[in-house]
Amino acid sequence: MGNVQSLTNKIDEISANCKYFHEFRNASIRLTIMSQSMDLNYYGGSDCPIWQRKRGCVCIYVNEKWCHQNNALIKRHSCSPNIEVLTVSLRPYYLPREFSHAIVHTVYVPNRNVAKSAASELVDIIDQFETMAPDALTIINGDFNHCNLKRSSVNYYQQIKCPTRDAAILDLLYTNVKDAYLSIQLPKLGKADHNLVNLVPRYRPKIQREKPRTIAVKQWNNASIDHLRAELDSTDWDIFVEASADVHELTQTISDYISFCVENTIPSKQVKIFPNNKPWITKRVKVIINKKKGLFKKGDTNALKEVQKELKKVIAEEKSAYRDKIEGLFKDNNMKRVWDGIRLMSGYSNKSKSCHLPAITTDYAMI
Repeated sequence: MGNVQSLTNKIDEISANCKYFHEFRNASIRLTIMSQSMDLNYYGGSDCPIWQRKRGCVCIYVNEKWCHQNNALIKRHSCSPNIEVLTVSLRPYYLPREFSHAIVHTVYVPNRNVAKSAASELVDIIDQFETMAPDALTIINGDFNHCNLKRSSVNYYQQIKCPTRDAAILDLLYTNVKDAYLSIQLPKLGKADHNLVNLVPRYRPKIQREKPRTIAVKQWNNASIDHLRAELDSTDWDIFVEASADVHELTQTISDYISFCVENTIPSKQVKIFPNNKPWITKRVKVIINKKKGLFKKGDTNALKEVQKELKKVIAEEKSAYRDKIEGLFKDNNMKRVWDGIRLMSGYSNKSKSCHLPAITTDYAMI
């Protein structure tokens, strides 16, 4: 990424870099002055032709070997006296499963005098896209000109640690993932006054950071339910009534007995849950996915299209069911379920941090 000013006289250099150096897989270029004769495919721009703008605009160049052009869509372009923002949605050929897609905001702030107003406008745009795509990888990069998001409501991580112009860090990159990139300073492109920055990915997918866990799941089928019903029908419930002192003890005793019967009559199986599994990927979805894989191996293209339509419909239904389940937590009068829903939506973890205390001796206690 970098601020290259005029790009017209740097086309040959950037084309050679993209062809021979894998570091130039994709690039974010700002404050460009372009002409109609430029021959370089890019994703970016505005409502008016770029070469008609006096001061140029921000652009995002995407290497088609990294992301197909059909998977790079312009979502928003806004330009005000305070800030210019270009938002592009990207779906590369490879992306960790925990991310639905990538949303890239390329920013240009003209000067430090409008930094506060620019930050406010940028936060509004970020909040809008976070609501639309909460599972997306969000990247915000550009020439901020001393505009900082630390004091805003956006809790993002700044990844650029090396100077981008002389000794100052003017080109910043924020992500919603901690330690996503390692920034390495590169030479300027042509006679530009900003250095380029090579961003080396440091992010480890969740499947590599966390171990899968195994849980026991009850197999509720007609045979096991009939077995449980017969077990409860043969129970003499008067014994519990006579042995209990009050209604609270009776309720607890009967609940424990029913749990005991369920444990003995309903079979269970061990299920491995991977950390990057989506909550709406249920058994119903997995059955159709396996069916799709089988048809793909057979080469039945017509049946494969029908299964794909069915899979899309089922995934939408399971997502809707999961959303209703989460929203139902807030409609219940049980405050515990309400707080469970808030923790789930906010990603809050209540794991307590350990605190190591020194060994307490007699001399230590007398101090």
